[in-house]
Amino acid sequence: MNMHHKCRLISAGFIARVVTIRGFGQAAGAPAPIPTTYTKGQLLTEQRVMQAYITDANFHIDRGIKAVGASLPDSAKVSLLRATSRVAQVDETMKAHPERIEHLAFSLLYTREGMRKELRASYAKLRDEFGAVEDAMYALRRDMLRKGLFGEALKGQVAVLDAVSKLLPEIQQNDPALAGRIRGVVEEINKALAADDLAKAEELITQLRDMLEAAGHKRDIQNAKDKINETATGGGEGLSATQALEGGGSLAPATGGVMVTGKDGQMSLIPGAVSIGAGKLRLADGTEVDLNGSKVQPDGSILLADGRVIKGNKITGAAGVSGPVTPPKGATLVDAEGNEILDEYVWENGEGKGVDKIYVGGKGMRLTRETKVTVRATLNAAKANTYAVAKIPGESRTWAFVIAPVAGSEKKATGHLTLALALSDRNGGTGFTANKWDISSPAGAPSMGESSGPQVTATFDASATYAIQVTGTTDWGSPFVIKANLPVGVE
Repeated sequence: MNMHHKCRLISAGFIARVVTIRGFGQAAGAPAPIPTTYTKGQLLTEQRVMQAYITDANFHIDRGIKAVGASLPDSAKVSLLRATSRVAQVDETMKAHPERIEHLAFSLLYTREGMRKELRASYAKLRDEFGAVEDAMYALRRDMLRKGLFGEALKGQVAVLDAVSKLLPEIQQNDPALAGRIRGVVEEINKALAADDLAKAEELITQLRDMLEAAGHKRDIQNAKDKINETATGGGEGLSATQALEGGGSLAPATGGVMVTGKDGQMSLIPGAVSIGAGKLRLADGTEVDLNGSKVQPDGSILLADGRVIKGNKITGAAGVSGPVTPPKGATLVDAEGNEILDEYVWENGEGKGVDKIYVGGKGMRLTRETKVTVRATLNAAKANTYAVAKIPGESRTWAFVIAPVAGSEKKATGHLTLALALSDRNGGTGFTANKWDISSPAGAPSMGESSGPQVTATFDASATYAIQVTGTTDWGSPFVIKANLPVGVE
């Protein structure tokens, strides 16, 4: 190997070490020098790692919720520790990521500002996902606290992990070698938890606590634990207070569960349930339900707005619901094959009225058929807020819209051509309104008279093919858009 080539290889290896971005979960040891710029690939990799950690945290939170519902304290503990550790990793990485985007390295393959814009947008989505998973983690903690599954030892362990994510930026600045060792211990904790070796994970968390306390952060760990204790009483989040429900009534945490009060004063306790805010709660088996619009029945069961019933602490389907059902706002309607129905209906006394429409070119485009229908909905007990719809068709009509010049309306002058254009139905239908005409071409738009109604008069000043678009509505309330091209020659 010649020396020139050898020197190039050494230089490339040196650069690779310099530009390495060190994340929260990297191996212990002194970190590489912090680069002043970051490549697109490095930043995308960092975002992919954050996304993977968020996904992993969500998985363990879901497992924790199920473990709490099944009264499996050890499983819930492992899930909470794993979720907390992942959230801590993402939190620490996110603190530095926005600044790294602004330090994007120069490349001939893209403009820096254009790539920064893409990276900022993808980071914003990650930040929203992180906020959601963090909220879910705190909700799991509340469940465990209120059900007696969050003992003092676990509080201390979680407090250490919470404190780490908050302190690492400061430690990185003051003692990079210590920051590297902390990251290494956190990664070892994750490996132990992944192997279900809880004893090893707890030993490592104790080691991590000792490292933080030796660095003068004992008070920070206690502060983190105090926040956990505040969560036990719903500190600052309003979940321990009575919540008013839409449609009347209220819910409030109570000994052993959640007490629901109907608008008539009838009360019912849901054992093992936990309030999660906004009139919603989580049942003992992990199912989330919305109590807004619910009714407490004389037998103590609770009829939900979507037609399902809570008896004791479980969903029992639509038992007790008889006669026609009116789906609540926001319900999913499906046909006999299970396909979602996007048409809207006006409901009254369990019966819906509406118009089914057939379009060519997408919803709201060229309308070809309208059919008045009466619909009835049946609750799908296996799928929340979902209703199977049976249709009874009524009056139907077809449309064959066309845009064309009005015969005899053409007027020519030097450099100008004036035409009247009309929207009509080849089938002879008149039950429609043209709301707006748009005419354009690469040569510009013509001057027009009144731009609504079935006819419009346009004066063209240039020879071109003009694109015409008419937006209208039928007298059955169906919107449509009709398009056509018109070649025009101006002398």
